[in-house]
Order: sequence, then C-alpha cells, then structure tokens
Amino acid sequence: MSSPVSLHQPVSLHLIIPAIGEPFYDNKLDILRKNLTSLTRSSSVRVSIECFLYTCSPVLHNQLLSLLRAFVPAERIRVRTAAGYLGGFIYKYVKPLALLNVVDYMMFLLDDIELPPDFDVHAWIQCYVKYNLDVLSPGVKAGCASQDIMKKQKEDAQEVVQNLAQKVAQNVTQVSPIRDVNFCEFFCYLMTPQVYARYYTLLDENTQTLWGVDLLMHSLGLRMAVHNHVEMEHMFTRASTGGYKLVDAERELHALLRKHAHLTPVYSNQTLVLSHR
Repeated sequence: MSSPVSLHQPVSLHLIIPAIGEPFYDNKLDILRKNLTSLTRSSSVRVSIECFLYTCSPVLHNQLLSLLRAFVPAERIRVRTAAGYLGGFIYKYVKPLALLNVVDYMMFLLDDIELPPDFDVHAWIQCYVKYNLDVLSPGVKAGCASQDIMKKQKEDAQEVVQNLAQKVAQNVTQVSPIRDVNFCEFFCYLMTPQVYARYYTLLDENTQTLWGVDLLMHSLGLRMAVHNHVEMEHMFTRASTGGYKLVDAERELHALLRKHAHLTPVYSNQTLVLSHR
C-alpha cells in the first residue's frame, strides 16, 4: 500500500509522457495541450514534466519544449530525444530512487490519451488518497481506439472487466466513484514513487512495449482502481506509436511471463475481479 501525502498542503505531481512522436505529431501536441490545461489548473498541485521524444528531430523537439514551457517553468521540464519505445525509456531513465522523497505523486500518460476537459487533478489525487489506492486510472471511453493495440489475451481480459462493469454500473454509481480491479491497462496511471518502485521490479533491459506488465501488477499486491465517472479517450491505434512489430511485442510478453513465472498473470486462471464499495 502506498503512503500518500496529505492534501492539506500543496503537493507535487511528476507527469511522465513515456513516448511522443510521429506519426500524428501535431494531433498529439494538441492532445497534450488540452491535458496540460487541465493538469496545471490547480494551484495546490505543482507539476513537473518528463517527456520522451522518439522521433529524432530538432524541429519537433523545439515544438514540444515550447508547448511545455507555456504551462510549466523551464526548470521543471525535461525532454529526452532518442529512438526507442516507451518501456525502454521508462526502464532506462525513470529510476525509482531518483523520485523517492523528491515528488509526492507520479502520473504516466500516453501521448494519444485525452483526459476530459473538466479533469480536476486535485480531486483526482484526493480520490487516490481517500480510497488508499496504489494505482488509479480513468475509465476508457466507449467506442474509442482501445482494444486493437493489445494481444488477444489482453483483449479478453479487458472485455471481461468491461462486461462486469456494465452489469454493476448502476450499483457502482450509487455506492462509490471507483471500482477495484486486478487488471489495469497502461494508459494513464496515478501512483506514488513508493508504488512505482514496486512496479519497476517488473521491468528490465528487455522491456520495450510494456506488453504483459499490466497482467502481473496484481501479483505484486497493488490495489488498483478505475474511476467510474472520469473517462479518457484513446485517440489512435498501435500505428500511432511508431510501428513496433506485433511479433516482437508478443515475444516480449512471453519472455516477461517466463521471467516472472512465480507470479500469476490475470488471464491464466480467469481471476479478473471487479468490486465496488
């Protein structure tokens, strides 16, 4: 369980965009602009930003930096440019020890995820604290590009969660704004550095696409939840990531499961759960 900081005083949030680049770069910058408008709105949350630009272009780099500086002071911005994938950037550069006792909260956010215009980051952190969570994610807006980027097992897992959510949606609305899950796909995570240190144990030098990591998170004892009333939109498909090959991603997934054979992936024995309070 995480050790969240009280919100009676200002808190720091380190926003990590683990991959941004071509194709659809202008669209992604527009998405980022909208997200930053929401994330920097609260005076009680001090935002810092770390971005990984996988398209090596000085022009794109300057465009990104200019956008970020419109929302956050330059000293709280870091942009790294190098070819690669989000998992590799996270493993190499987002080190847990560098964040412990430095920032209060972390948010991982994909470059093609758009938060709702009325997203309240202060209320989001309050929800995280109130329900003693380790990972909090928005729901995925129905009808957007979400299910075509993952392996079949992961699609099946997400479908189970969605079907269960529909069955209990009315009760969930009456009881709690969140639902507990044991599968939470990597779109938008809020966590503390202490939780991230545990999540990081699933990564290694071969991590590139993060395929399979979300299938093992529950085995670390992480308390994960999806918000019932806050929905993000996944704007693009796998083609927007720079085009990693499915065969390579599947190979990475199976290698990860072999390495962590002592952990039980959620789809292996149909243990997906959804509960409300």
